[in-house]
Amino acid sequence: MGLLMQVASAILLLILVVGLAMIFRVKSRSEKIMVTQFLATVSIGWLLLKGQLSGKSYLFDVSLLFALLATVITVAFVYFKNGGDEEGHDSDHH
Repeated sequence: MGLLMQVASAILLLILVVGLAMIFRVKSRSEKIMVTQFLATVSIGWLLLKGQLSGKSYLFDVSLLFALLATVITVAFVYFKNGGDEEGHDSDHH
């Protein structure tokens, strides 16, 4: 089982490298945020696997933090993409 988890960890690292290259290849902000979300998901999976393999429980906490940050980033992106301004007011209420 340990070998299978190590192989899965290596595959996730390879996916992370390819995903990082994709950030520089895509043009629109929407595509960049989708790649970023994908990378966050893969990073969470890699951290969970690494935490299980190494027995370091703090990696589970770090993966939870990544999940929370990824959610906040997505919500902020959607808010500003839909016309929210920097002061926190909707553009419909001006």
